Amino acid sequence: MVKRALDIAANVLIVALTVLVAGAYYRRWKGGPDLESPAIRLPDSPRIGDRLQPVVGKPLGRRGGVVLVTASTCAASKSSMGLYRELSDRIHEDDDWRFIVIGDSRDDLLNNWLQQQQVRANDVVQTNLSMAGFWATPLLFVVDGTGTITDVGTGQLTAPEETLLWDRLDGMEGVHLNAFIAPPWTAKQTTASPQIVDVRSRDKAVVKPIKQALNIPADEVNARARFELAHDRPVLIDCYELPAACYSAAQSMHEDGYDVMIRLQPITQFN
Repeated sequence: MVKRALDIAANVLIVALTVLVAGAYYRRWKGGPDLESPAIRLPDSPRIGDRLQPVVGKPLGRRGGVVLVTASTCAASKSSMGLYRELSDRIHEDDDWRFIVIGDSRDDLLNNWLQQQQVRANDVVQTNLSMAGFWATPLLFVVDGTGTITDVGTGQLTAPEETLLWDRLDGMEGVHLNAFIAPPWTAKQTTASPQIVDVRSRDKAVVKPIKQALNIPADEVNARARFELAHDRPVLIDCYELPAACYSAAQSMHEDGYDVMIRLQPITQFN
């Protein structure tokens, strides 16, 4: 009797596990991408009004500081070296501001790279960029004397954005760098299902597709998004493999009136 009871219990357990596994596979087959799959939650990106934690407690100028988040391997930063060099030279002679560079704690070449590029930082802070909410580089912040962010610039600044930055440092009132940084996706933010956008190149999207995602390469967002995406549903940009491109893509879609969010963890792919 005991053996028979154990056999029955074992069979029930096997059936229950089979049902659970089958149900999971059915949900994966029936549904789209698993937007709520467990993953390490990266901190949200710092925004205007936040205290920029890596510089809190650091000496700042009378009016605050200009903070560059960069990496020695960042192509967009290399393209902007003329601006960063000019900023550091000006601020080096100005007691109103201080120029601070934030880099990743694993970037062993950062200090030598800055010296080679003749960028003179008042302070260099190295931290884990992703865990500090910096998920791509370069970022440029202006902070006040308490370390509170007043201005944000993302990527390589345009000529008008550079002019705004200089006007800001000259004390002009009512001008700010105010780049849009999309919030991270959470299903609780909206009841409407998102339009998933893959901003990788066509080649990468073909090799490793994301089910139900519309592939609009980052350099085509301005031309295509307004014609291919509905305005009455939120847009979710998959940023896992190409975080830097998400800045410009999210900014462009936001300016076109879309409710834009990002996903920094991989969206589960079903083919």
